[in-house]
Amino acid sequence: MKHHFLRRGRTGFVLILFAQAVFLLTVACGSGGLEESPDSSLSVVLVSIDTLRADHLGCYGYERPTTPNIDYFATEGVLFEQNVNTGGGTLPVHMSMLTSLAPTVHGVFPGNGRALAEGHTTLAEALHDAGYATAAFVDGGYLSGNFGFSQGFDLYFDRNYKGVMGKIESYFDDGGLAELLPRALGWLSRHRKQPFFLFLHTYDTHSAVTRLPYESPPPFLNKYVASGYSGSFDGCRASRCASELLLWHNQARRDEVPGPNELFTDEEMEYTVALYDGAITYVDHQIGLLLAALEDLEVAQRTLVVLTSDHGEEFLDHGFLLHDQNYEEVARVPLILRFPDRSHAGRRVANLVSTLDLLPFILDATGAPPLPQAMGLSLLPLVSSPSAGGFERPVHIASGREKLRTRHWSMLAENNRPAELYSLADDPTEQGNRIDEYPDVAADLFDQLLEIRSHEIDVRDRLGFTDHEEAELAPEELEKLRALGYAEPDPALPPS
Repeated sequence: MKHHFLRRGRTGFVLILFAQAVFLLTVACGSGGLEESPDSSLSVVLVSIDTLRADHLGCYGYERPTTPNIDYFATEGVLFEQNVNTGGGTLPVHMSMLTSLAPTVHGVFPGNGRALAEGHTTLAEALHDAGYATAAFVDGGYLSGNFGFSQGFDLYFDRNYKGVMGKIESYFDDGGLAELLPRALGWLSRHRKQPFFLFLHTYDTHSAVTRLPYESPPPFLNKYVASGYSGSFDGCRASRCASELLLWHNQARRDEVPGPNELFTDEEMEYTVALYDGAITYVDHQIGLLLAALEDLEVAQRTLVVLTSDHGEEFLDHGFLLHDQNYEEVARVPLILRFPDRSHAGRRVANLVSTLDLLPFILDATGAPPLPQAMGLSLLPLVSSPSAGGFERPVHIASGREKLRTRHWSMLAENNRPAELYSLADDPTEQGNRIDEYPDVAADLFDQLLEIRSHEIDVRDRLGFTDHEEAELAPEELEKLRALGYAEPDPALPPS
């Protein structure tokens, strides 16, 4: 079968493609005992690429050719230009993705030690109850099953960290999509004759766990690094490397430690962004393998594929690194849907949508019963008609400095009052605070934020699921979180 994906062959990919072909042949031939013909129900593949900011994808206007496979995928699907998260980072956003509950409702945040209360129903549980085989293959960390993500999955493969920071040769020796994808396709080959829900998550575009701030295997690592780069930056300063170094930069700025701006020169920042873009292209290659495999396994013609992310990444856009703030580089994330019949192919939707809308959309698309608890809206009416009503409601991004996002404005609050206001039509990267120019707009948006906040509290109290389990993480899981930058930097280390 001819594939549109991976059509840009390179010599460096030959061994990867050959191994993938051998693997697919093996799993396809070794999956006997299945039904003679597939179930006609719509299957679902949900892919979450952690830390993927929308404006670094070609289909979202990026100048570098970082995502040829995802770009082609977008021409066959529906791309949402303004999809924003619900705030708080990997853990609460993914929990919102799989429950359609705002973080203030599900109550699972980093640092509070809570897992999802069993009374809540997840997307996997809803599809499992509808007769679906369900499996997840995730990269661990804040996707650990100990937080309650495993609810409803027949199989939840949670890859624990295989070492400690600084004691492994490379993050890619054993991890990410290179490990998860073959396992996921092996499961898929055994369940391809029935409706299935497959959830994939990877940290492959996240800040790295070893030395460089962002890593990927050759030939992707230096793909966008300028041939004339002569800097000596190797990812470490003052005994801090990779994610820990980026975290220290943020802490130094907050503490107003002298000289934090000297941590990265302009050339070093460009180098760091190039490394990040190389990691995106690596993931794009893996996505191409996934999409080709769906064709090889003859499930693409009855599978809805959803590609998204939890949050983006900062590169001093607003003075910080990683993803600590709620500006657009973090809050706006990709969302692309591809239907089996390629209906609405190439459509771009400008309406504002959010992470909360994924669960009701997937249940609606599959014909599974809706969940009364869902706080989002199904995207199906919007896909069919961009003028569909109900999608101009604002989105509350609840973490740190709260943000209220509308289609045309963004307002950030601090100390329980509006602090910043941006007109997205003429300032999409939020560089010019207009709060003094439009105080009435800021006040109105803040009133809406208060109303939404009150509604979320009412929903939480009405559901009544406040008896959270404790999320007990193994030492290797805690070490991975630290390696990914989810820990305070060591104050004993001297500044560089």
